[in-house]
Amino acid sequence: MKPPEAANEGQPDGIGSVEPAHRRHPKARLFGLLSLLWIFPSAGALTILGLAPAAWMNAGSWIEGLRAVRLEQWIALALLATQAVLVWLAWRYRRPEPVHAAMRRKPITAPEAREPD
Repeated sequence: MKPPEAANEGQPDGIGSVEPAHRRHPKARLFGLLSLLWIFPSAGALTILGLAPAAWMNAGSWIEGLRAVRLEQWIALALLATQAVLVWLAWRYRRPEPVHAAMRRKPITAPEAREPD
């Protein structure tokens, strides 16, 4: 039987390794990176919407306003909506989630001496 000091050999300060109580979700990095890269299509979409005159504002009714929007403006709006969704998902997954107790490693301790039967 090993002495108690040898049971924790190789561990820093003689204690077992313990994972942090919270961990970051890998999806947070994915959606964060995607939202950063999606800035380029969104910049193009803003250019399309900024250069085109707002024809829907001069329309008489909602139906005429929707008909006045061109296809590239609809696509630009969809690109901007995608940017908003990616930013929201990155923010949502950024919050740390608690690690379940079963997933945590327990510290290595010396086995307790048993009394003979």
